Amino acid sequence: MGQDAEHIYRSRIKICETEIASIKKRSNWYSLFRLLSFVAAIFLLVKLLSVNIYVAIGSALAAIIILLLFVNRSSKLSSRKKLLEELLEINKSEINALMWDFSDLDGGQPYIDPEHPYTSDLDIFGERSLFQYLNRTSIARGRKCLAGWLSHPAEPAIIVERQQAVAELSDKLDWRQEFYASGRLSKETEQDYEALIAWLSTRPMMLGNRIYRSMLILLPLLTISSLALVSWLIPWNIPITFILIQLGLAGWNLRRINHHHNQISRKYELLVKYADLIRLVEGEKFESARLQALQEELRSDGRSVGQKLRSLARIVVDFDRRLNMIMGVVLNGLLMWDLQCILRLEKWKKNSARELPGWFAVLGEFEALNSLAGFRFNVPESVFPIPDQEGPIIRAELLSHPLILPDENIPNDISFDHFGQFMLITGSNMAGKSTFLRTVGVNLVLAATGAPVMARKMQFRPIDIFTSMRIKDSLSSRESTFYAELKRLRKIIEIHNKGQQSLVLLDEILKGTNSRDKHFGSDMFIRQLIELNSAGLIATHDLELSKLETEFPDHIRNYCFEVQIDKEEFIYDYKLRNGVCQTMNATELMKKMGISIEIKSR
Repeated sequence: MGQDAEHIYRSRIKICETEIASIKKRSNWYSLFRLLSFVAAIFLLVKLLSVNIYVAIGSALAAIIILLLFVNRSSKLSSRKKLLEELLEINKSEINALMWDFSDLDGGQPYIDPEHPYTSDLDIFGERSLFQYLNRTSIARGRKCLAGWLSHPAEPAIIVERQQAVAELSDKLDWRQEFYASGRLSKETEQDYEALIAWLSTRPMMLGNRIYRSMLILLPLLTISSLALVSWLIPWNIPITFILIQLGLAGWNLRRINHHHNQISRKYELLVKYADLIRLVEGEKFESARLQALQEELRSDGRSVGQKLRSLARIVVDFDRRLNMIMGVVLNGLLMWDLQCILRLEKWKKNSARELPGWFAVLGEFEALNSLAGFRFNVPESVFPIPDQEGPIIRAELLSHPLILPDENIPNDISFDHFGQFMLITGSNMAGKSTFLRTVGVNLVLAATGAPVMARKMQFRPIDIFTSMRIKDSLSSRESTFYAELKRLRKIIEIHNKGQQSLVLLDEILKGTNSRDKHFGSDMFIRQLIELNSAGLIATHDLELSKLETEFPDHIRNYCFEVQIDKEEFIYDYKLRNGVCQTMNATELMKKMGISIEIKSR
């Protein structure tokens, strides 16, 4: 992890704390000035009323204007303070992440899928996962976008565009943190986003109804006009009749009004958040092609998309005024308020509804790119790999795992030129076989998203990955470990039979059966993979499988991880070597754990 990044984050924490303290002091003064302005307005009105009514009212209004100015200043200070508090938490969280504590970040549990080709075996989602390590998203679309990128490899051209965008954003720390902090100001769930999308497909209630649209103009006009004339020209029963008619129409349509309101209610802060995020995107200058293309997608009929969302937010907050029962009765009696708001919403939806999901998708992609840029900034020694659809499957120097502590992270080289090649890796327990498989897999996943990888240099081909590493039995479906693994292996064969090629990462094939069947089944499965022109890494304790190299010298190469045993102490160097493992440690480990391996005669 970068020491420079830690220094920058600590510096930002101090700046935020200093400004927050200053705002608190200013807010206290503003509170005092607001109180004094209010008292002055009352005092001047009472004191000067007997002298000159116009002077009294003018002086009181001046005091009220000053009061409103301080209210406005206080509101701006409060908004700034909330943003600074989020920035403070963000920088503290980044320091925790540099110290390998990223537990306060969302791990993407909803995206865990045991049936996915690789995400469960490679710890892509969940606690202490790659997603949790990378995740700097605040909106539902951002989380979904990042999860999608980590679950499906992109095409080389897209990868290059994302790499350029990530490289540019990694240098825009101020902008990235403000974007992230602004998104965190209003908490959002997947249900909030789904409710907005569901509202888009709601059939119009008012827009096509000419009668109602005419009444929305005529009835409020007649009601207010009759109230203005009631004292000297017309009797009270006329405006009351108009009020009752409007209340009756609102009551008649109450079920449909409530349905519309439930879909969009209490979304003001959420929409303002979206508008602020879009404003930040619109106002920044970007150089990379992908970021400019995303920025262009937010141009709508020459009008700011952020302004469009803010206008929608204003309609929503107006509609929510019905939640105050007294206000709801008054507004509906005078203006048919609920129906007016629905008409305004439907007009907005007619003009902009088709674009709304696209705007959210743009914000989601910016959040995903921001997450990858944060990784790049925090780990400056990471490098962007070179994608090549016709190049080697993977060729990397000093490849290491991004989620392993630096002191324990031992890099290794790897070279896979084409399909039909297999690395058969033997080694004792805890020597590093499984970790090496995950290191290769995780870095390929990172590379295929457009992120940098943990290597000195790397070239790769964006391809599918299929793993079989953590197979568990299932009580609910009554499956044994052996049967569950057979199903997993069958899927690998099926996708290759369909003509799809993938890199397979297999950790101890058929571990759930006896040693004889395990060896025979593993041997047959590897032969079938060779026939299908697959490629992969196979970790095993079965040294007999290493003989396949002699039979298939063009397809299989033996590698190993060794362990040295010195006075019952195990020394692991976690370095990948050519050849077959010469030292196994199972019995020594059992002895060290106090498990007797001697057969005692009775």
